[in-house]
Amino acid sequence: MDPPEEDFESEYELSNYTGSGDYDDFDQPYSTSNVNSNRNGHYRNQRQIVLSGADNHLDEAELEGLVMANNATSSRVGSKSKTAAPLYLHYTRQLRQKLTPVIAILSLAWTPQYRSTTCVALLFIVFLSSVILTSNEENAWHKSLLSHTSSKPKFVYKNTKYDPFASLNSNQRHYILKSIYGFWGFFDGGADDRPKEPYMTVENAGNPFLDLTESMFPEESWQADAVYANHFQDAGAKLVVRAKEAIFATYHGYGLKNVQATGEGDDNVTWELEDVDKRLQERINMFIVNQQVDLGSIASAEALDDFAPSWREKGGWTTSRSWDGLKRRLLHALMTNSPFNVVVTGSWQSMGYGGNHGHQSMAAAMEQMLGPLFEKLNVHLVVRAIGLPPLTGLSSQDENELMMGGRSTLIHSLGWSSIYGSDVDMVVWDDYNLEENGKSDETAKALFDLFARQALLAGDTSLPFLWGGDFDVLRNLHQNADVDVGQLGNAMAGVEETASQSAASGLEWAAQYLKCSSKTKRYCDGDAYKFDSHCWVDHGGNAPPTPQLDQIPVLPTAVGWRMHQIKGYTLSYNILAALDDAIDLWAEKTIFEGHPLADENWHMGDYITNVQDKVKALTESNAPHCFQLEEQMKLPKRLCKNRMKGRTEHTPRANPIQTSVRSVL
Repeated sequence: MDPPEEDFESEYELSNYTGSGDYDDFDQPYSTSNVNSNRNGHYRNQRQIVLSGADNHLDEAELEGLVMANNATSSRVGSKSKTAAPLYLHYTRQLRQKLTPVIAILSLAWTPQYRSTTCVALLFIVFLSSVILTSNEENAWHKSLLSHTSSKPKFVYKNTKYDPFASLNSNQRHYILKSIYGFWGFFDGGADDRPKEPYMTVENAGNPFLDLTESMFPEESWQADAVYANHFQDAGAKLVVRAKEAIFATYHGYGLKNVQATGEGDDNVTWELEDVDKRLQERINMFIVNQQVDLGSIASAEALDDFAPSWREKGGWTTSRSWDGLKRRLLHALMTNSPFNVVVTGSWQSMGYGGNHGHQSMAAAMEQMLGPLFEKLNVHLVVRAIGLPPLTGLSSQDENELMMGGRSTLIHSLGWSSIYGSDVDMVVWDDYNLEENGKSDETAKALFDLFARQALLAGDTSLPFLWGGDFDVLRNLHQNADVDVGQLGNAMAGVEETASQSAASGLEWAAQYLKCSSKTKRYCDGDAYKFDSHCWVDHGGNAPPTPQLDQIPVLPTAVGWRMHQIKGYTLSYNILAALDDAIDLWAEKTIFEGHPLADENWHMGDYITNVQDKVKALTESNAPHCFQLEEQMKLPKRLCKNRMKGRTEHTPRANPIQTSVRSVL
């Protein structure tokens, strides 16, 4: 739930961001600045100068009038007084003297003897001028022709978009952001009175899920402290909303204008805000998740597209029941201060292989955004990106087989709880190896169904929310086993289009060359713009003995860092939106019922047991896909009902020491 206008937020400087960074957290009440804007002041000043006769500048029209005047005293073009006429006459004579040789040469060039040569020379000059002076990239035909024979274009890594803080020092910048958006100032005033002995334990809870009943929380615990909890809810809600605005600002700027420094002091700054309500609506439209999908009536992917045609270009879709399940997981992590574990998997493209650094992948972008925020809420975020890299040394047939949907994760699925982990709260399936229409073939459906069932059965005390995968499989699991499901979008509907190379510099850094029209698609598809993966930065005098690559080699179907970033930010925004709703539910319930939060709002034990029992009870009649693997790939049907474990030396994997082959030797 987005807050009212006074909580409009943004403190992260992310518009030029491709790597990790820290948060500047601001939480003070919203305030505005009274700014006397003189938008047309420059033009009014120029007009006053001209009217007062103080303009002594000769523009081109005035100069032309002076040159063509035979009698300077009869022409006042550009003059300000009669006394200036002799001076202009002097300049005119000098100019005519200097131009006489040029006029003579031009006259000679136009004689019949040299006229043909002169015409050719003039045509060449016109051609050269058109090449130099053309500024519109769509009309720059010469660049289109020459680009096919030129070397790899050099990309200037600089955003020329208006920077509202360009004239400010760092202290003034922080002053503006604090004044408008506030900062994180929460602390536990009763820390000395908190219980000294751990109480969030399996022994105290009486169950492995850490589902403490209300009576089991000590009176001195923060969960039972109304003052602490109320202030924590308020600070947490503001922090979450600021993070959502930070993601939006990555693609649309800070929303500030006319920022000026009036002195050296921290508070000697003035500014204006852009339309706050408009930005809020644009942000919601960009990342909104459709939570009204009813899988009881929507029985096919085609029906889903008819109901929510733009879900792929926005935040995605889920069901209201699944959204409530995500809120429950987040509240459980908040109440128990337990880690929140996310697995990102799928094809090698979704891992960031093929031209990117590890920190540029979707999983890394999400972890860099949410990790510090979760730490402030006393929750440790763990993100695991696990999948096969592009494999070499295979036959073309084997390579083609692995490139088909679902095949590359089979080896991990057969040891799911050991390789991905048995403590996963959310799974993001991001498979680029699908058919052109985005659908899965029958084998890919069956393999994803196996993957999903193993994910759901892997944990004793956790149950993942499933983002992504085949629609038919997700629907079966949701309807027949109460599984929480959804599919992610990419928020591209809110990204400004790159109309040309020159127009790209006017966009935020993360939005440049991310969304192109058919005319400019060649720029968005160009490796120079999609990838930023320098292998070695030479600082002089410390070159390694082994020659280094300039950049990571790019594979044909690899995904660029900008697409990874926006998908990671879309996932982050969805989690933040659920966290916002979860905190709001927490505050709504406790304001009337008191603290701690009632058990039915956050306990996970019965929730997990119910889903796992129903997954084990699925039959070939109501959920057939996984069972079809026996016929398609000779895999036994019991894999669809029993948890699988494994040991391997391949990495990455969860808990490497416990899951190593050496651990059983």
